[in-house]
Amino acid sequence: MINKKKIVLSSIIFFSIFFVCCIYTSLSDDTTSRDGLHLSDKKLTEFYAEYPKNYKKYPDEIKAFYKAYTSLISEIKYINNDWLITLKGIDLYWADGKLLPPDKINNKDKYRSYGFYKYPDKLPEIKKEPDAEMLERIKRYTDSRQNLQRDNTFLETLYNGQNLKEIQKHIKVVNFLGFRVEAHESVIDRYNAIDKEIKELALKNSEIKQFLATLGSASTFIWRDIENSKSKSYHSFGIAIDINPKKLGKKQIYWNWTLNYNDKWYTIPYSERWMIPSEIVKIFEKYGFIWGGKWFAFDNMHFEYRPEILILSGREIAAP
Repeated sequence: MINKKKIVLSSIIFFSIFFVCCIYTSLSDDTTSRDGLHLSDKKLTEFYAEYPKNYKKYPDEIKAFYKAYTSLISEIKYINNDWLITLKGIDLYWADGKLLPPDKINNKDKYRSYGFYKYPDKLPEIKKEPDAEMLERIKRYTDSRQNLQRDNTFLETLYNGQNLKEIQKHIKVVNFLGFRVEAHESVIDRYNAIDKEIKELALKNSEIKQFLATLGSASTFIWRDIENSKSKSYHSFGIAIDINPKKLGKKQIYWNWTLNYNDKWYTIPYSERWMIPSEIVKIFEKYGFIWGGKWFAFDNMHFEYRPEILILSGREIAAP
């Protein structure tokens, strides 16, 4: 006769082993990452290697910023009630998107934000009549533009130059849509990729081909401040481009020029603005450039390299 104690003991051992195996299988095949993603062991290892330990705690803006400039950021930590980002060895406090070095953080009210927002997928709606909220928004924008300046430490660090002479060392020539332009070396490959895709599109799309024929100029690197502003233009760092037609006709292209004779510039319908075809805009966006034609204060000739803005809006940025 089989000893009952041995049967009980054997059953306990069997079910214990079975239970442990189930737990192990669950952990290895369906592991939850910091972002609630279910990953295999291999993918989980890759995830942990790619993102820092406190990544889940980052606000969405910080996550987008980190994804845009991962290879240049050595550390992000929360200290002194703010996020401190170490970019290429330089510490920058987030400061509501103002990206200020420690020696300027106590005077943060003197500076403008770089502007981190949800970039729209489609053209924003234009209101024919401004409401109180819109008028307040316009006032805040113009006051900030005229009276505050962006601190340039972030751009100077990112693009290796605090003045014209230093930036010029990193400026290269590229042929873009038939024009010879100068741009920062870090975005040359992106301009080449955009140029190639637009030209390929023009071969099979007559409207795009016709649009390219109407272009009169393209300008990129210009060391200057933003018009009627105290902030340095993105053109100063070679990461923005203005594309202009040979003739504007009666079309509007830039809000600040329209303001000279129409104080309700924000009500100008798209049909009366010079527009870049959406297919071309999408190609620019694909490689990390945002278009000023989607801004409230429209600048339809203008593109600038802002991958963090597109990432914040849920876009993927293509490698050139």
